[in-house]
Amino acid sequence: MPAVEGLRLALRWAVVPANAELEPPDELEEAHHWLAKKSLLVSALEDPKTLRDIQYRLSYKLDGTPAAGETSRRRRRALNTAVEYAVERKLLLENPLTGPKRARTSSSDRVDPRVLVNKTQAAQLLAAVSYVGTWEERRGAGS
Repeated sequence: MPAVEGLRLALRWAVVPANAELEPPDELEEAHHWLAKKSLLVSALEDPKTLRDIQYRLSYKLDGTPAAGETSRRRRRALNTAVEYAVERKLLLENPLTGPKRARTSSSDRVDPRVLVNKTQAAQLLAAVSYVGTWEERRGAGS
């Protein structure tokens, strides 16, 4: 297996549509060949086990720690776009992502009091800002 960084570079090069008919650059040739040989076919997404594994991996960073919720959602949207493209190109009969549902974590509309000032704190902050600098120096007076 080539170095991980080489694999990433080869993958980035390979997904650019303009490079579809070109041979990979010499420094990426080994990694590109390895990726072509080891990659799953798009049709593998029709297997629910494979699809669940991919969705699981989208929720984690490279270091193994959980990714932020918005990061996971952005990755899932990107995967969905790629799968829709595969359906459009007739590589898949239908979008397999519309089938299995992932358990969603509930988000609440409550405001965390640790990150938002209350009415008393806001008044104190405004009063404190008014004491910044002196009038003669016009610091803090919005000049």
